[in-house]
Amino acid sequence: MAIYEGLCTNCGSLLRVDDSQESVRCIFCWGESDSEAAINLMGKDDVEYPNETYSEPSADEKVEALKAQGMGGVVMRQEPKVNRKEKKTGKLTPKEKVALQNKPLVKPEVSKKHKMAILAGVAAFVIVLAAIGLPVYFLRENKADEIMQKLPEHVALASAKEKIDLHRQDNHIITIVSQEAVTKEQAEETFLAFSKVYSEVYGISEEDAKNKVELKLLDDFTGGFRVKTKDGSIMSTSLEKVKS
Repeated sequence: MAIYEGLCTNCGSLLRVDDSQESVRCIFCWGESDSEAAINLMGKDDVEYPNETYSEPSADEKVEALKAQGMGGVVMRQEPKVNRKEKKTGKLTPKEKVALQNKPLVKPEVSKKHKMAILAGVAAFVIVLAAIGLPVYFLRENKADEIMQKLPEHVALASAKEKIDLHRQDNHIITIVSQEAVTKEQAEETFLAFSKVYSEVYGISEEDAKNKVELKLLDDFTGGFRVKTKDGSIMSTSLEKVKS
């Protein structure tokens, strides 16, 4: 299973596509697109989209569509069905009058129209968040994949991906766990190698990369080192002296 960027074949909106699924549902127009067709639309210009109108799917289908787009925390609220009983006509009995007088005051319920308006507002807010957040998420993940592919060419300690972790939105902090004791010289060499890879992936100079990135090279023997550039000079700090 792999996650790719794709475009809705109906409205052209950006989608998160799981290539193990035959189709993907757009959360903007609710249309379903063939996964392969959606992926193939990326990078193509002059594509005319039909922009057909689709009826809204069920609440469960909406939840699944949102989960597929990385928004699993969103819950679609369902309106409970209310069985309304017809009020009997006629005068109230004395007992009913007393019961009404002693009935505590309650807050009026929100009308169904207002509830629908609130739900529509929430849905619009979620869509705006998705439109902003999904491109940023895809950019970070794609850049992280490029870094992970290039690292083993320059860093011997980067041969096992499970020992590496990239942090922050722009992947500028890296943690590498070594199975052997590391030296200050190894840490600084690894820092320079990561700076070179980072400059290639993000299209900046190596000098700018050195001033931006940070390395944490850890081991179970010496504790490891934190390396970064400060005031133009590379600084290595032994993590034995850093209290958590």
